Amino acid sequence: MACHIGNISRLVLVKNISNVIHVIDPLTGQTANIESDAYWRDPFRPVVTAARTRLTRYVILGKDPVYLERNKSKKGVNKKQRSKLALITAARESDLGSNDSQLEEISHLGYLMKSGDVCLGYDLRECQVVDDDAEEARSSGKFPDVVYVRKLYGGAATGEDSDAAKKRMFQLQRLDIKKGEENEMKANSKKARKDVEMERMDEEDFMQELEADKEMRTRVNIYKSDIAVSKEKKEDGEGDEDEDDDQKVTLDELLDNLVLDSKPDAGDDAAMQLGSGDAADFTNTLAAQGQDGATMFIGEGERAAMDNIGYVGRDEALNLQEKDTAVVVDGNIWGKEFMDKDGKLA
Repeated sequence: MACHIGNISRLVLVKNISNVIHVIDPLTGQTANIESDAYWRDPFRPVVTAARTRLTRYVILGKDPVYLERNKSKKGVNKKQRSKLALITAARESDLGSNDSQLEEISHLGYLMKSGDVCLGYDLRECQVVDDDAEEARSSGKFPDVVYVRKLYGGAATGEDSDAAKKRMFQLQRLDIKKGEENEMKANSKKARKDVEMERMDEEDFMQELEADKEMRTRVNIYKSDIAVSKEKKEDGEGDEDEDDDQKVTLDELLDNLVLDSKPDAGDDAAMQLGSGDAADFTNTLAAQGQDGATMFIGEGERAAMDNIGYVGRDEALNLQEKDTAVVVDGNIWGKEFMDKDGKLA
């Protein structure tokens, strides 16, 4: 299959799944698509699945640019793809302070990284693989030591998982879920508390993936959080320090939240200031701006009278019946020359 989809490397990272499986070579950046019929004709198992326990946190210590003339498929590498590769020097976060173990590996995410960043990846030296061919390839040294999956941002990068959601500049809208009586009775059980914790962790994983994948965010509506609103107010037009990172969330992507308890508009304020007797007639008035800038209210039909146009009120309009001829409106002088003495069209 690797030969049929462009002679790509046999070790690839699944980027996303739609009607096809999108894969990418983490060492060269070469991409390919696996069609559904090709997959079901010869199914295969993943070497390592993206389970939470199998991903390792790495701290970036440095990087050097890598320029490939050709990838494994013997095809030339385009300029954009070539500029994204980098040789990353990193260390496992758990090793910091205990040993000086470092790893050097090429990554398709190299252009995103800088010293001090934290990312998630597969440690293929210690990961348990489920395929005999993959185990043989790893034993012979054909596998890289680490495959970087995504960069972490904000509280997720600093290890403050409990406050990561509060520090994000975006948020998602939720649907209200009404629990049944049976679920409410089980809400305090040990299993229920464990399920709630697992849901929270799954949601955090989804938010981290959404935060690091711009293409994924194009299919999801994300809204401004309080942090984004305050950042937008303080923004003074200075350029972004990290212009190379094209995957992070920007203010341009965020939608404004719908605030239901916001203050009423100016027209609503004027209506509230009217007396109880006037408030009933306010629905039949129009607001207009006077020459002196003051707001004046025009009653029903007054605007038409000012323009010398006949007007039919709401109640009269309900009593009108369909007729084959035009209906003459009292006070209407337009088109009078086309009418005969009986008020019919000539």
